[in-house]
Amino acid sequence: MSTLENGMAIPELRQFARRGPAGSPRWRSPAQQPFNLSRRFAVLAFAAIMLVNLGSSMVLSHFLSREMLQRDAETMMHMVQSRVAEHDPDAYFTSDAALRASHSAMEAYFNKLAHLPDVLRLQVYNHDGRVLWSTHAQSIEHTFTDNAELGAALRGTLMVEADLIEERRYLKPELVFARLPEKQFVEYYMPIRGQDNRRLVGVIEVYKAPTALFASIQRGLRLIWLCAIGGGLFLFGALFWVVRRGHRLIEAQQRSISGSAGFKAVGEITSAVAQNMRNPLAAIRTAAELICHDQASGSHAVAHGITQQVDRLDVWIRSLLDYAHAGSRSSTTICAKDVLRALLEEYSDELAARRIQIVWDLDQTLPNIQADAPLVEQIVGAVVANALDAMPSGGILTIGSRAGQGPSRGGAPQGIEIEVSDTGSGIAAAQLEHDFSHPHSTRARGLGIGLPLIGRTLEHIGGGLETSITPGKGTRVTICLPFST
Repeated sequence: MSTLENGMAIPELRQFARRGPAGSPRWRSPAQQPFNLSRRFAVLAFAAIMLVNLGSSMVLSHFLSREMLQRDAETMMHMVQSRVAEHDPDAYFTSDAALRASHSAMEAYFNKLAHLPDVLRLQVYNHDGRVLWSTHAQSIEHTFTDNAELGAALRGTLMVEADLIEERRYLKPELVFARLPEKQFVEYYMPIRGQDNRRLVGVIEVYKAPTALFASIQRGLRLIWLCAIGGGLFLFGALFWVVRRGHRLIEAQQRSISGSAGFKAVGEITSAVAQNMRNPLAAIRTAAELICHDQASGSHAVAHGITQQVDRLDVWIRSLLDYAHAGSRSSTTICAKDVLRALLEEYSDELAARRIQIVWDLDQTLPNIQADAPLVEQIVGAVVANALDAMPSGGILTIGSRAGQGPSRGGAPQGIEIEVSDTGSGIAAAQLEHDFSHPHSTRARGLGIGLPLIGRTLEHIGGGLETSITPGKGTRVTICLPFST
């Protein structure tokens, strides 16, 4: 095994570099995944709202069903108690079969009660759980002690049982003698008290199918669930719209801050670059010119090359100064078409060399505008330069101008629009947007501040810019300038 000079084995060194010493963080941190606020909020908010709505709807549905059935049971219990009290309940619920036969009025009332429209079945129990009277004769004189609801009623509690409240999970003993009703029903276990209305003497069990009450409950349940679903979706939509809009604003601000950071950094170094480079460059250029004028020297070609490079550096420095001070100069009255024609004259040699044809589409009736002429030249020049780069093998360059229509004054002209179109290969819209906001150059000797200069300058003067890209066919850039800049 090979080792280093200090005796540490290479595999051990690799392990140390990967993990680091005890108690220290790793030397390489994992890349963080971008946080998508809208997506995270959509998932979590939808889940939270649906869970809350589901839980609240279930609670409200159960409460509505139980409360409405409980109120109906209480109403029926009070009615039955008042009528039973008229027929000496103490004697009937405590006597034997022979004595109960003499209470025909009580059993007549039970028979009448059992034939009410909503009543399906009725059974009367004494305080021991023995059936005294029933619509099913087979159940009479049988005692049922394994019924939880009956036991609670014999202790004085009004009991209500229905599938709307809780699903039945077992077959009750008294149902051995009678089949379960096929329609939806509810069971009321109503405690019956004696003549003094204090001592509990028995229980009346009623199987009831209150159709109208069930229909009302179903309408209430549908309303609860519809309101829950509709309200949840509306709340989610409103919150998501706010968060989505906020997310987009944050992203736009981040892009703006990112671009401004680059602008600020370039602006801060521009003054130092200008002060520290322009004076030495002037001295170098002067020396090179003296060499060129010296007929005895054979260094004319070298001196000429020095002069060209100095001029190139001076152009870069002027570009940096223009970039830093964009929008801070005073404006004058200019004619847009004259500025455009003068600008294109500077590119005449390059246009001829690249076999690029110029097509003019200028509105001759456009009024003059108040603007910074060098600023407009820089803006249009940067767009034209990129258009020329997009047509290295020739093409058509179209320069147009027209009045810009503004919505704030009933469609009256608010400024002018300068349109630059090429027939180059075109680039992706996302890349073009990035190039207008971040310094970037595809040239080996470029500073990459031409397009960002346009974006920053138009932002300062209140103008705008629109792009239309057709990959493989060309790019059209429309520069909007206000009348007063």
